[in-house]
Amino acid sequence: WTGTNTFLCRGRIILGSPKLLPFTVFAILFVSVYETVILIPKYCEMDVGPIHDIITITHLDIVFPVISFITIVSLFLTVLIEPGIIPRQSFLQNINARQQQQHHPSPNTSNSLLLANYGESKQVYCHRCKHFRHERARHCKICDNCVDTFDHHCIWLGVDIGKRNYKHFLIFTTTLSIITLLSAAICIFDLYLEYTNSSRRKGENLMLYALTFFFVTNVATTICLLITCIFVVPIVTLCGYHNCILVCYGETTNENLRGTYVQSNGLRTNNK
Repeated sequence: WTGTNTFLCRGRIILGSPKLLPFTVFAILFVSVYETVILIPKYCEMDVGPIHDIITITHLDIVFPVISFITIVSLFLTVLIEPGIIPRQSFLQNINARQQQQHHPSPNTSNSLLLANYGESKQVYCHRCKHFRHERARHCKICDNCVDTFDHHCIWLGVDIGKRNYKHFLIFTTTLSIITLLSAAICIFDLYLEYTNSSRRKGENLMLYALTFFFVTNVATTICLLITCIFVVPIVTLCGYHNCILVCYGETTNENLRGTYVQSNGLRTNNK
């Protein structure tokens, strides 16, 4: 491989361009640890009405740490597993590829040359990698590699999502959606309970009281709530988009957004 990725263990482990990965890992670990160690045990020990019953019935003190562990494991599997990068050819293979290209002229696209049909599939020549690839493969401009069944490049994880790590990405988005929804609900209830138990001094400025309540007395819960509220809608939407649309239609994000395939009598047919 000659792209921008770093490979370890003979290609079994891959490192992309993880600029936002440390923030992603820190945010997930902070929310998971704070909920597991502080908030959930707090309400398991206190009889505070419905929240205690919900935690007891659902065994949230056990379920939440398990889901958090699955999220962390699936995150690192998505990041470290090679997504399906197609190795570039040797010098002699490149010469043969150019000769085949000259014998099969066809219109140019942005970064590939569509060649003859092989059964129901088509071979595409990538000018950047200098090799032929399957029609569902795509060249990632960020990682500078062709990836088999390319879905998208995830900026939060810094890697491509492709054929080999897509299933781990689905598990990661699904469990992360559950964590964010549960965390947001628990944090909101905790802040509400703390507010009802607190008392505002007579004549105290409302703005000063709010700032003190959120960013001094309950700063950890506030940070946890801000993280979950900012990302809960995008994460849940992404999870639904992949699990309810792409998986059902057998498409990738790249194919769905580009309209590469259309449904015809229940079959995927090439539209471009």
